[in-house]
Amino acid sequence: MLEVSKQERIAGKLPNLAPDAIDRVDIGRLQSAPAVQLIARDAFVADMVIKLDQLRVEIKALARNLESQKESLVELREDTERNYRFSKFQEDEQRAGTSKVDDMTRRYRELKTRLDKIDGQGGGNYHAYSNFESVSRRLTDLSSLQREFKAVERKLKLSAGFFCGSVVLWLFALIAR
Repeated sequence: MLEVSKQERIAGKLPNLAPDAIDRVDIGRLQSAPAVQLIARDAFVADMVIKLDQLRVEIKALARNLESQKESLVELREDTERNYRFSKFQEDEQRAGTSKVDDMTRRYRELKTRLDKIDGQGGGNYHAYSNFESVSRRLTDLSSLQREFKAVERKLKLSAGFFCGSVVLWLFALIAR
């Protein structure tokens, strides 16, 4: 019974706090000891209660801190994944651009080689068609040459037709005799 009255006096000296308000209170500022002499066990229990309350407050603060750290870690992880995807996209774009340039260079060299073979005037002068203007000029020359070949082909077909016609008429003349 004596212990219950001592605990009530101790509880009377402690402020009544809501469970969520205990986090904001500095327990060290509470009145340190009651006016009545306590036995050693009661002093130990009171000290342990105070220490446990302080420990509970620190654990709650650490838990809040841990939650905020978890949130920042999740944000950092998302940011890292986004940066990784972006760098992968940039690398893919660079590879695609490089492959397109390589393909265009290969096609240009192939076209230049074909033109040199057709032209025969290149003679190993690979700088003769170093820009698109000279290539265009050479293609124009070749197209005029192609038109001339078509005209000669037409004339040759016409001459061949006349020759065949004359041979047929000659044969009719021989048979008719």
